[in-house]
Amino acid sequence: MLNRITTAGLYWRCQLAGWTLAALFWSYQAYFQGRFHVGIAALHLLLDVAIGIGLTHGYRAWVKRQPPSALLVRSSAFRALGAVLLLSGAYLLAVVSKNYGMQVLFNPSYATRFAYYYEQHALTLFVTGIRLLTIWVLLYHVFQYAQREIRLTQENARLQVLAGEAQLANLRAQLNPHFLFNALHTIKALVLDDPRVARRSIDLLADLLRKSLTNSTDELITVQAELELVRDYLELETLRFEERLRCHYHLDPATHEALVPPLSIQGLVENAIKHGIGRRKQGGTLAVTVSYDQEMLIVTISNCGRLVDAAPGAGLGLLNLRERLAAHYHGQARFELVQSAAEVVTATLAMPLISRPCAS
Repeated sequence: MLNRITTAGLYWRCQLAGWTLAALFWSYQAYFQGRFHVGIAALHLLLDVAIGIGLTHGYRAWVKRQPPSALLVRSSAFRALGAVLLLSGAYLLAVVSKNYGMQVLFNPSYATRFAYYYEQHALTLFVTGIRLLTIWVLLYHVFQYAQREIRLTQENARLQVLAGEAQLANLRAQLNPHFLFNALHTIKALVLDDPRVARRSIDLLADLLRKSLTNSTDELITVQAELELVRDYLELETLRFEERLRCHYHLDPATHEALVPPLSIQGLVENAIKHGIGRRKQGGTLAVTVSYDQEMLIVTISNCGRLVDAAPGAGLGLLNLRERLAAHYHGQARFELVQSAAEVVTATLAMPLISRPCAS
């Protein structure tokens, strides 16, 4: 609504300014031709502006009633050409009638017949009308096409945002069942071996689900909130692996308020446990490193294992993460999973460094 009001205001300002400048130019010509009277010139100016605006506004109203198919470039060009000729004819009749009427009104001795006056001035006024109205129609259609392209661009951008939001919502909806399945699988392994530890695992799972469900409704959460989930998850896994799982953290305090997609670091940790350490009888070490380099947040997860056994890039977790990174950062984030040493797999996640503003 506001955009329509602004466009309408611009249209009327341009109409008044354009036709007033044209009328002032004609008054300027009349002044140097020695046929100038201030009162008559002012009346001529008002009538010239009224004729110009009346004709062009009528054309605008006609264009707005046309179906969209009639406004294609090829068809509208022919319509505009025909409209310019008709408008020029109407302009000729209106200006000839106005000028002749002014002569009769303000010069009682004027005895020239209208037909003769029309023959004297018709060609000049018709050419003037074609020149003026061609410029007006061309500018009007260029402006309309520009406005239409802007509207289409804005609409396409809005649709892309909605599609991106829908994609992210769908991806987030996939995470919780996937996460829950893996956690329940861990508890299942503990129920028969150690019921006491299994009960503790269920408490941890309840806390994990509460945090994950809360965080997954946000598009981005702080590194600190994500790491709280990671620590709870690793505590749950430590109950199962016991001394077979050793965890190390290397965290830059300056990154605590940086924003990341929810369950992104946790998903990498989960992948490292499931496909790396979980497949080794002797277990292994998992290291979580969070730092920054210039304008990028760098998250590195290193774990004992081999990519040959891990089927790199497979599985819902990593596929989900790649798609969420593409949706959030539009190609500005990157993810790598490599065999960094003989028995060490390293996952590296690099994202634009975005921090949550501090509350004032």
